[in-house]
Amino acid sequence: MEDVILLPRLMNLITTVGPAIKDSRVRARLESLVLGTLCGKNPKTITSILAFDAECGNRDNSLDDWSAFYRFFSQSSWELEEFFSIIFSCAMSFCKEGESIKVLIDDTLVRKTGKKIPGAAYARDPLSPPFHTNLVWGQRMVCISLLVRASPTVPYRSIPICFLLKPPVRLPKNATDEQRQEFKELKKKSNMSIAGRQMLDWVRKRLDAMPGGSTRRLIVAADGSFANRTFLEKPPHHTIIIARCRDDLNLRKPIAPDKKVGKRKYGDKVPTPKQINQDATIPEKELTTGVKHQRATVRYKTVDEVRWPTVLKNQPCCILTVKGQYFHKGGKRQQTKPAYLIVTGDYDIKDIEEILEVYLLRWEIEVGFRDQKNGLGIGKAQVWNENSVMKVPGFMSACYSMLMMASMRAFGDERGEQFAHLPRWRSKTPNRPSLRDLIELLRREVKSTIHKAA
Repeated sequence: MEDVILLPRLMNLITTVGPAIKDSRVRARLESLVLGTLCGKNPKTITSILAFDAECGNRDNSLDDWSAFYRFFSQSSWELEEFFSIIFSCAMSFCKEGESIKVLIDDTLVRKTGKKIPGAAYARDPLSPPFHTNLVWGQRMVCISLLVRASPTVPYRSIPICFLLKPPVRLPKNATDEQRQEFKELKKKSNMSIAGRQMLDWVRKRLDAMPGGSTRRLIVAADGSFANRTFLEKPPHHTIIIARCRDDLNLRKPIAPDKKVGKRKYGDKVPTPKQINQDATIPEKELTTGVKHQRATVRYKTVDEVRWPTVLKNQPCCILTVKGQYFHKGGKRQQTKPAYLIVTGDYDIKDIEEILEVYLLRWEIEVGFRDQKNGLGIGKAQVWNENSVMKVPGFMSACYSMLMMASMRAFGDERGEQFAHLPRWRSKTPNRPSLRDLIELLRREVKSTIHKAA
């Protein structure tokens, strides 16, 4: 009989997160829900959780009441923020004392079919071609992930520490003039940039509450949709934000107080990011970063002490341009497009390479989205209650976080002999276990534990 390694680490995390649920009767179902969410068959629904719980011998689905599992999400008085607060504290154990805290933020679309599901609306399809925007029906989620690694020799993982549904504001039928005016004001306060900034402030607040956290530097990497005044203006203390920006920004130099004349606020005009990338007089630097499959060498240029008058006014900024990378596809040599980045907050130009490294690792949050959608089935649960619609995706994301942390503690995030053998056509052995590897191992360990108990 194989040794049980992953399951005890996961159970320890479940016990740690348990106090977020105050009611002991509701908390008693947490273990079954987490294991059912991770080990249940696809598609991942409440029914698949019940079916796996029955396989473990904890219930008789032909006799027991199913509604208690649905009431866990629809009627129980627990909050996702408290759940993720404990997960954030657990994930911080992988961060060394004194090093910067690296987080990633992005939004994702979960497609739906039901037209009466709360929080669902038409949104732009990210897979639509650039010359034609397509609309799809779904729910928009905002996620913040923490970059951690088990040791300096293994790649980074993105651990979701906040995953929330941000539904759009709807105008009621037969609305009065007052309701229309209220709708306009609410619509201004309910976009993704405001939701992302609120979540960033929540992360900073939670970090400040930890011992020694108020002085730790927080580096945030964001996508281009967050490069606006709402998200970038006046970041929290000890916080640095790096985001992708357009190539035609209207940039200016700051003006010294002794040279200020009249109403003039800014100095000479600065070349646009695209012009900076093409200017041969600006020195080019090289950065090699990452380990194993995350290892990369990029060339970049830096222009510090600039201002973005139309968005950030007199807030200090730094522009980074990253040259496109060559790659081979179909026997042809191709090149990616250059990246244009803006850095703002409490940054130091000496640490610009560490900040750029965080942005280069931003792809890990996309890997997490793929795992959670395809492997874990976020968005597949057939729930209609408004509370359940808000809580189920976040709960499944929290289960994903606990599984990743359990794997890092059990195996150091390396794929060892405990996992299933790879097929012969796999020419290279993966550096780290995939979500499918972890779920298959967890299922074997759960069944092995049941067999021993019997």
